[in-house]
Amino acid sequence: MTERQGRQAMALFEPESVLKYELAGVVWRHRGVADTGIADRLVAELSAVAGDQYVGAHALPVLADMGRHAAGALPRLTALIEDRCRLPVNESTEWAEIRFDETRRAQLVVVRDRIAADIP
Repeated sequence: MTERQGRQAMALFEPESVLKYELAGVVWRHRGVADTGIADRLVAELSAVAGDQYVGAHALPVLADMGRHAAGALPRLTALIEDRCRLPVNESTEWAEIRFDETRRAQLVVVRDRIAADIP
């Protein structure tokens, strides 16, 4: 990715939308390892929405792909996993909310373990 393309990708990353979290993986693959500032920013923003019903599903795979570079997300992921309150969700039935909560917590465990396994 050229420097110009990198700036364009970061401009797309600015507005708050689902596209931002879909683009995070592209930004990481093309600039992340070489750019510590990008890695830190992605970890902060992606871990903040990891439990979100709408964008969390886009954020978690990027954190998992970041591996040891996402070590800063471990406290937030662990807190979400261990929290005894149900994750906030807008579903039609209580069973759907429970199913979402259990599924997302299982995803959080997988991502947390993948990051932790990559730390030397």
